[in-house]
Amino acid sequence: MSKVKALNRDGKITWCTAKVPGQRNCNHVLHQSARMTDGEFQECVDEYNERMMAKLNSKNEQDRIECAEQGYGLNILKNDVSKKVRDVAKQKLSETQTQNNNIENSTDTHTYNGPTVRLANNINGEEIRKHVDEEAKKFDRELAKLEKEIDNEDKPKPVIDEYDI
Repeated sequence: MSKVKALNRDGKITWCTAKVPGQRNCNHVLHQSARMTDGEFQECVDEYNERMMAKLNSKNEQDRIECAEQGYGLNILKNDVSKKVRDVAKQKLSETQTQNNNIENSTDTHTYNGPTVRLANNINGEEIRKHVDEEAKKFDRELAKLEKEIDNEDKPKPVIDEYDI
């Protein structure tokens, strides 16, 4: 079973050892792709954490609800001043506990469609995937450019004689 760096809902990087990342017993919101460097993955993680921290500390109730729906900062949001935010946070904490129990007791016949799968289908999950894909394409273009430069360096340069000028 291979493992890959991944970001969990608490904003921490851990190893994902799921057979299919993002499915079944996976509780991560972002996975490092094979073409992504550690630095690029860290940029995506930092961007996600900044966005979620801003929502967590926002005065806008809807931002905090969105944060709770994504499972971020639940231990803080369960004591929020807003009853709506508290209710969503407590519901997500309950789902997380159920998910953790499922992970501990998972078998190959178990099908899971919990908060992580729903998160992968929401708009912010799509934004993260889109950003990662754009970064991967940019990386591929830069790599091709560098490879071309290396190939050009390997070719012998024409000798210019001072009489040719």
